Amino acid sequence: LVRIDLSNNDLSGSIPEEIGAMPGLQTLILADNRLTGNIPLSLGTAASLIYVILSRNALSGVIPDSLAKVSSLRVLGLSMNNLSGEIPGTLFNNSSNLVTVDLQQNSLSGVIPHFYRTATLQFLDLTGNSLSGSIPASLGNVSSLNYILLAENNLDGSIPESLGHILNLTALDLGYNQLSGNVPAMIYNISSLRYLGLSTNRLDGQILLNTGHSLPNLESLILSSNALSGMVPASLANMSKLQVIDLSSNSLSGSIPSLGSLSNLSRLILGSNMLQAENWTFLTSLTNCSRLLTLALDGNSLNGSLPKSVGNLSTNLELLNFRGNRISETIPAAIVNLVNLTLLNMEQNMLSGTIPSTIGKLRNLVVLSLSKNKLSGEIPSTIGDLPQLIQLSLDDNLLSGNIPASLGQCQRLNMLNLSVNNLDGSIPSEILNIFSLSLGLDLSNNNLTGTIPPEIGKLIQLVVLNVSSNKL
Repeated sequence: LVRIDLSNNDLSGSIPEEIGAMPGLQTLILADNRLTGNIPLSLGTAASLIYVILSRNALSGVIPDSLAKVSSLRVLGLSMNNLSGEIPGTLFNNSSNLVTVDLQQNSLSGVIPHFYRTATLQFLDLTGNSLSGSIPASLGNVSSLNYILLAENNLDGSIPESLGHILNLTALDLGYNQLSGNVPAMIYNISSLRYLGLSTNRLDGQILLNTGHSLPNLESLILSSNALSGMVPASLANMSKLQVIDLSSNSLSGSIPSLGSLSNLSRLILGSNMLQAENWTFLTSLTNCSRLLTLALDGNSLNGSLPKSVGNLSTNLELLNFRGNRISETIPAAIVNLVNLTLLNMEQNMLSGTIPSTIGKLRNLVVLSLSKNKLSGEIPSTIGDLPQLIQLSLDDNLLSGNIPASLGQCQRLNMLNLSVNNLDGSIPSEILNIFSLSLGLDLSNNNLTGTIPPEIGKLIQLVVLNVSSNKL
């Protein structure tokens, strides 16, 4: 038994060619160093090799064909290097005993080679390369696979139906490719799946989920940025282990189903579709999801008034995004119960009435955007009680009165936009003492009077300043 483990030792230089000539070499682990150069060809002559882990270095060149032919090899970890060229066609042959192949985050090109029937391979990660062509149907021959991770490549064609034959599959990630066509119905019936990621492709058709039977172990369903149509399946409510649902940026329509039975749900992301709210019952049901962290429904067709039950959502909620809908009437005062919100975005709606003065209770807010609505009344001085605020956008409303001097207490702001309102009075010198302002200070198209305070010269990081169309 010969084992070499020099991982995380800040090694530099190249791997010596002589290393493959060591008799009985079984384990070679040189991960997490600064090694450069090629993988030694001599490793292909080490007939006893079982583990080769060279991940997280700066190795270049190709994967040697000779290394791919070592029949005793069980773990091949070459991730996060600068390897190029094609994956050797012999890597997945009949005599292979490979259990783990991790080639992620390199510059490998060409097609994914053919897979022969094997009962050993469990983990395949080719994420983040430049692989092209279609996913070989022969991948479905590898019945032992638990993880298939092929995201962030240039793969095209359809998803092979044969993948639905891999009955013990735990994770399937094909995101960020150019795959097209329908998702095969068999994929939705792999009961062992915990992660299904098909985002950012060209997939179309409907989401085919059968009530109570599809994917009972699924924890993450990521189908965003495709061309999927039809409705959000009501059967999602039966998948009790779901934690993340991301169906954003598709062409889904109809009502959002009630998903309050998903006690583990942490992220519900349905933005950029054509979804509607039927009596907002779905929102009331979500008050049962005590672990909810993100609710993003931006860019849909939600209309009517936002129910008071929004204030009964999980107090763990961090991101609430209703941007770009048709929500009308007032902002429910109960929204201030969501004390852990870091982002509240309700811009581009038809909201009216005043901004709740209790908004200052949301002391964890980083982004507050209520622009492009019909909000009236004065800007609450309590916004100055938000110490974490980085972006405040209240532009394109009907706000009146003075700009509160208390905004000067928001010492982390890098964007302040109060333009296109009916604000009057002078520019408070206090807001010109927010030295973090960099992205923009826009007070244009109001009724501001007086002079521009000399403190403006202190904002040395400011990129955009607009005070036009006032009475200064």
